[in-house]
Order: sequence, then C-alpha cells, then structure tokens
Amino acid sequence: MKFTPSSLFGRFLLIIMLPMVLLQVVITIIFYERHWENVTSHMQDALVGEVETVLNTINSTKSNNKKALNILNPLGLEVKFLTKETFLQNKNKFSPEQFDQDLSEFKTKLEKLKTQPNYISYISNKSSIVIGYKIKEKYMEISFSSKRIKSPTTYIFMLWMIGVASLLIIISLIFMRNQIRSITKLAEVADQFGKGHDIEFFKPSGAKEIRTAGNAFIKMKQRIERQIKYRTELLAHISHDLRTPLTRLKLQTAMLDDKGVAEEISQDLNEMEQMVISYLDFAKGEGNEEVVETEIIALLNKILAKFNDDRLVINTSVNMQHMPLRPNAFQRAVNNIIENAIKYAKSKIEVIVYKLDDNLYITVDDDGKGIEEQDRKMVFKPFQKTADSKEGYGLGLAIVKSIVQAHGGKIKLAQSPYNGLRIILIFPI
Repeated sequence: MKFTPSSLFGRFLLIIMLPMVLLQVVITIIFYERHWENVTSHMQDALVGEVETVLNTINSTKSNNKKALNILNPLGLEVKFLTKETFLQNKNKFSPEQFDQDLSEFKTKLEKLKTQPNYISYISNKSSIVIGYKIKEKYMEISFSSKRIKSPTTYIFMLWMIGVASLLIIISLIFMRNQIRSITKLAEVADQFGKGHDIEFFKPSGAKEIRTAGNAFIKMKQRIERQIKYRTELLAHISHDLRTPLTRLKLQTAMLDDKGVAEEISQDLNEMEQMVISYLDFAKGEGNEEVVETEIIALLNKILAKFNDDRLVINTSVNMQHMPLRPNAFQRAVNNIIENAIKYAKSKIEVIVYKLDDNLYITVDDDGKGIEEQDRKMVFKPFQKTADSKEGYGLGLAIVKSIVQAHGGKIKLAQSPYNGLRIILIFPI
C-alpha cells in the first residue's frame, strides 16, 4: 500500500497506535453524546429551576428582601439587590457578548421562564455568570460559578484517557524497540555475510521466533563456510594432481629427437595447462582469501600500470580512501576485464570510477566490436563464448561475475559510448 510505512518499526507502531486511536475516538464520541451532553443538560435544567425558585420567592415575599435572602441561602446562589442606578450601569457594562454553546443553551432555557432576564453576562476574571432581573420595582442580580452549567469531569476523563494511552504506547515502544533491535542486528549480520565480510561473533536475541531465525542463519553460514573450505582444499589437490603429469609430459617432450613433433606436443600441453589454470580460477571463486581494508584507487592504478598500454586511461571522482575487499580476487577480476578490452579495443579503453547511492561503480569502456545484446547474459555462463570468439575458454567473465558476487556486488554489460563494450562493476560500500 502507498501509505504503509516501509520499516518494520513503523508498521508495528501503526498496528499499535491505529486501533488505540480509533478506540479512543469512538469512546470519546459515545461519552460526549450520551454522558457529557446529558449531564450538562440536567445541570442546566436544575440551575434554571433554582433561578425560577429565586424569582418566585422574591415575588412572594414582596418588600421583605432580608427574609427572601434567608430563604434562598441554601440554594448556593449569590443573590443581591441593587439600586436602579447600579442596575442600569451593570446592564450597560455587561453588553451582549459572544456566548459559547453551553451558555447559549442556558440562556435559551432561562428565556422560557415567565420572568425574562434583563441581561446575562459571563465574567471571565471570576469565572462566574451574572443574571440581572427587574421584578416589579426590585432590581437584583443572581450570580453563580460557570462550572454549574457544564460538567467539569469531561476534561478529567480526557486527561486520564490520554495519559493512560500515552503510558501504554511508551511501554509498547520500549518492548517493540527491543524486538526490532534483534531483527535489525540479524539483518545487518546477514547483509555483511552476503557481502563477503567476516563475522566474528553473533548471538541471536529477542523473541523465540527471532532467535530461531538467527540460529538458522548461523547454521547456514557454517554450512556455506564448510563448503567453501572443502571446495578450496579439493581444488588445491586437483591442481597438484593435474600439474604433476603435465610437468612430466613436458620433460619427456623436451627429450624427443623430433623437434617438430616436440613443439606441437608442447603447444598442446601449454594449452592444456592454461585451460586447467582457467578452470581452477573459476572454480576457486571467492576462495578463502581474507577481506581487508584496501585503498581502492591505489590498487586500480597498480593493476592498470602493469599493462603499459597507451590506449588505457582512468578517470575517477572518488575521494574515498579504503573499502573492504579481497585484493587478489579483485585484481584477478580487473585483469580479466582489461585483458579482454586490450584484446578487442581499437584505440581507446577508458576506466571510470565514481560513487553513487552508497555504491562504488567501476565502468570499463572500449571501442571494440562489443557483444550483441542477446548474448550478454550467455557470456556469464562457464565455458560459453560468442559465435565470433575463437580465443579463450569462455571462463573470463564467469570468473569476474563470481568474484564480484562474492563481494556482494553486481556486474552488467552495455554498449559503450564508443560503440564497443561497457562493463559495469557495482560494489556496495
């Protein structure tokens, strides 16, 4: 999905927070509609009843104001009688204001009484509401706290709900980070191993499923390392066993009286020896060479300097000093590429080194005959050659691909700007 977080932590966070937020919204709506509004309405109805009681009492006691105040004292309303001048001053001072919803509803209910209020005002600095009445020749004000027209428990409920939810989310985040840390560590170790780097120590942690995956990775790593070690040792024995009879044959050939026959046999033996060396280079792949921090530009310059070819130029925009490599394997791969370029290029071979998106790119362009697009995948297979290729054994690019992949990289073929072949090596930094 487009809006789904890409990271596992983000998705866990969404799984936890989305239901909690939705639940709180639903609870708040239900509480507001069924409880808060009802409670507030009942409070206002009760307060209107008390105001009506005050008005009825004032009417029944006629001119005895003191008696009326004694009767109204238990209601909790502040009732005071004013002179006409003070009443009119307050009426002018308490000009109509923008009431909030609760005060507007309360005003509407008051206006349904038989006696209409002359003015209603909210005094913000005292958080109180004042109602002015003129009853016959009496001028009076009824004042009370603004808390009496709305339920104050709503805000307490909201604070508790938000506070508890925040606490639960924080606790969830702490536990979630511990699990994510274990998965992230496993991913980092797998990535390092995939790039051919040595992993000194890794202990699976976290939930049972994560530890199981970690242990499975360790077993897989051990199997791969055993297989590589076994293959390397086996090929070392094969190399010895094949070269011994070849050397013996060379000695016997050198002792032949017929020099013409001896030269033909010697050429065949040399060809067989080169074929064995090429096969062993391919079969060794990444071998058991250690990964070391290598000054990449210096190593490239050293490799290219050995060819001493005027057609060969190098352009680099990289300032990096070191990167983890198997130097001998890397040198073998670059040698194979440059040897092929020298073999087919007419007048130009350009090596370009640059960095892009945490990757090191090495491109080799020549102006030779290139490789047709339909053959570009095939030439990476062992012992496969293009139709017009008569030299070699079809192992050069297969060896290069094996070495590049052992470093966690990629190799691509394309047409160069000079209408020849472009080889692109991509190494993760």
